[in-house]
Amino acid sequence: MLQREKKTLRTSMKLENVNRVKRIQEYKRLETLRRIHEGDKRISEMMERKTDIVETRKKNALQVKIQKDMLMHMMDEAKTNGTKATKMIKEFLETGEGGGGGGGGSKKKSKKKAITGGASRSQSAGALDTTNQLGPKPSAPSLEKRLEAQAGAGETGGDVRPYVSPYETGEMAAEEAPATVTF
Repeated sequence: MLQREKKTLRTSMKLENVNRVKRIQEYKRLETLRRIHEGDKRISEMMERKTDIVETRKKNALQVKIQKDMLMHMMDEAKTNGTKATKMIKEFLETGEGGGGGGGGSKKKSKKKAITGGASRSQSAGALDTTNQLGPKPSAPSLEKRLEAQAGAGETGGDVRPYVSPYETGEMAAEEAPATVTF
C-alpha cells in the first residue's frame, strides 16, 4: 500500500510538472505572438507616418514651386515695365499675387498665360493660402521708402564717389611714390 501511494504521488508530480511545462510553453508562445503583433502595429504606424510625411513634402514642394513661378513671373514683368517695378514688387509682397498694373501689360500677361498654360497650373492649387505661412513682414523700411530716400539724397548732390577697391590703394600710393627704388 505504501508502494502504491509512492507510485501515485510520483505520477501526480510528473503530471503537475508536465502541466507546468505546458503552461510555460503556452505563455512563451503567447508572449511571442504579442511581440509580433506589436511589431506589426509599430511598422504599420511608421509606414502611415512615412506616407503622411511624403504627402506633406509634396504639398510643400508644389506650394514653393508655385510661389517661385509667381515671383519669377512678377520679376519678368518688373523688368519689362521699369517705371512701375516698385509698385508691382510692393503689391506682390502685400498680396502674394503679381499684378501687371496697366492695360497693355494685362493683355500681354493673358496672352502669355494662354500660351504657356501657367494659369491653369497656378489655379489648381488655389486653395493653398501662402500669405499667412510666410510669417511676419520684415521691420526694415520698404523698398519705396528707401528709393525715396535715395532720390532725396541724389537731388541734393550727396556724397557720391566711385567705388575704390581696397587693393587699388597700394597702387595709388605707388603712383605717388618715386618710381625708382634703391636698396
